[in-house]
Formats: sequence, C-alpha cells, structure tokens
Amino acid sequence: MELTPEKVVGTKFEVWLEKLFSDLWYPKVRRNVEYHYSRYVYRQVDVEYRTLNPFNPLVIVEAKYSSGGNVRAELREEKKKHKQRIRTIDNIVNELEERRQFVKARKAVLVTNRLFAKEVYEEAKKYDKIEVYDHIYLEELDKKREQMWGFLFRRKSIDEQILAIDLRKYDLGPHIHYF
Repeated sequence: MELTPEKVVGTKFEVWLEKLFSDLWYPKVRRNVEYHYSRYVYRQVDVEYRTLNPFNPLVIVEAKYSSGGNVRAELREEKKKHKQRIRTIDNIVNELEERRQFVKARKAVLVTNRLFAKEVYEEAKKYDKIEVYDHIYLEELDKKREQMWGFLFRRKSIDEQILAIDLRKYDLGPHIHYF
C-alpha cells in the first residue's frame, strides 16, 4: 500500500491514538476498522474502543491530523457513497454522525492534534453523542498515560511522539466487520 506524505502522518496519528487509548486501559482498541453491510455498503472507522457500558460499549474515533493551523469544518472533497442514498453531508461533524449511526456506536469522538475551527465546536454541540478532543485534551490524556507508564518513557511532545512512529512495525490493513 503506497501512502502519500499526508497519509503517512495521518496514519501515524491513528497509530498514536490507538496506543494512547490502549495505554489508558480502554478495552478492545482497534484501528482502521471497516463495517460492511455488503461489498459496496460500508464505512471506515479510524480508531474504535469499547467502554464498560453493558448496553452499547462501542465508541468510534475520527482522527484529523493537522500539520499547520486549525482543522476546518468543511470536507476536503465531496462525499459520495457508492450506490447509497444518504442525507446531505456538508461538514466533518455531519459525516461523523452519519458514520456513528451506520456502525451503531454509542458515541463518536472527533479528534485533532491542533485546534478545530469555531464552526466545528458549534456544530458538535448539536449532537449529544459526539465529543470533540483537541490538542489541549490530548495533552491531558497523554499526561494521564505518563502518570501510569512514565517510568517506561521519556516525555516528548505529542507531535514528536507521532512523528517518531515507525509504520513498518504495524499492520496497516483494515479490520473487517460484517453485520
């Protein structure tokens, strides 16, 4: 699988998130999961984990890595789902809510290593099942991990940790889940 430079860093961010949630003792953390109803009817989830909620433990995570400024609400390209009728998706929060409903997750998290544009935070407030994590909250989670596992690691910034990941050590293929 050939990755562009942007995809390499985005994939490293997903791996970093997978390791973060695993280190924080979330059960069943997986990265790059595809939920299939059929060959052409599926959605991809960047990272997922389970909680202790007995009714619906699934939480999905959409990772938006930024090497520069804030992550904007607009989609990078128009979303067309092959042979599927779906409601209009005009921003990253709408897209995540559609994906959350498709995979039947209890909650969805939109996360970035920077900040989101103001519109993203405002749009997310419309959905009670979507949370937004920016670099400030990621720093808090990383500090919790350091408190738990700090004796094993030398403290680095989140970006330094992400860029230091060697993707050759990871299986980058998808985990397939059929309904």
